Amino acid sequence: MDTRDLEYAFTEPLREFARKRGISPTTVYSWIASGEVESFLEGHRRHIVLSSYDRMVRRRVSDQAGAKLPSSNPKITAQQIAAQGTRDSAAAPVNQRGRRSVTSEETD
Repeated sequence: MDTRDLEYAFTEPLREFARKRGISPTTVYSWIASGEVESFLEGHRRHIVLSSYDRMVRRRVSDQAGAKLPSSNPKITAQQIAAQGTRDSAAAPVNQRGRRSVTSEETD
């Protein structure tokens, strides 16, 4: 038996597939419509080919490799904004409250 045939041996009904992974069935249907995930009808039930889902996840991971997500920690986010602001502060005048002043050139 060829091992490529075994890729299609593992399937799950769509709703069970979605429930196990905490994904909306509507999302799974959109993946099917876009061709990201393979499926077929068995009687009245749509089944998902698990190997196609695995390939989609691997493809997305490789596409996003090295992408750094912003921190959800408000202190870190504030530090990043402050660090970015120090680079821009030389070019922009600041009022007494530490806010950047709007010049007449910017409002035009």
